[in-house]
Amino acid sequence: LYGVSIHGTANESLPDKTMHYVPFTYAGTVDAYKLASAMAITEEDAEKYKYPHSLFIADYNVTFNVDWNQLNEKQMIFGTPYTSYGVDYTMRAPSAGSQSNNNGKDDSSTRGIPKSNEWDAILDKANQDWKDNTSGYIKNWSRKYSFGQDNHADASIRAVRGHGSARYWRSYYASYSLLFVGFRPVLEILNTDPLISDSDRDLGDKNSNFTITYTVEDAD
Repeated sequence: LYGVSIHGTANESLPDKTMHYVPFTYAGTVDAYKLASAMAITEEDAEKYKYPHSLFIADYNVTFNVDWNQLNEKQMIFGTPYTSYGVDYTMRAPSAGSQSNNNGKDDSSTRGIPKSNEWDAILDKANQDWKDNTSGYIKNWSRKYSFGQDNHADASIRAVRGHGSARYWRSYYASYSLLFVGFRPVLEILNTDPLISDSDRDLGDKNSNFTITYTVEDAD
């Protein structure tokens, strides 16, 4: 992510705080919706917007103490072009659901609504335990929220996921900057039918985890 201007305070847990590289995990192909603008999406709308697409998701929130509006102004929420080694991506926030099915409860049955949001689709694909903070496809969520694309019912409020569990859903005002709310980008592959097939992930262990680290160096 070198050269990508992202607002906020770099995550102290990143392997390289200059963001020359950030580890992403390949989540494979998910049949989920994404948004082009902030909205409180319904199940009916989600059925129109969902489609199969392949995603990498960052292993960390890359930045904190930044509000949703600042990220959106930099086209980080709904998509900014990103190219690496001839492969085109869109870097953006994942869809996260416009509400919760569980009224703020923190357990394995919790999902964002609509359930075809990308955050839950990634967790479902990995069959990731809601308490798993380190070995699933979505890592390092404990005590940290990640911004989603979605509005809650109030147009000024945005969805966040994580913190109490991998499944937890909450919302904050788009203008709030908080040290425990951050930006975890996904990379949507645009110009190739998945670089890595789902069968390539399975190395003989159904619970194996496949992580790719992209290193983007200066030409000099």
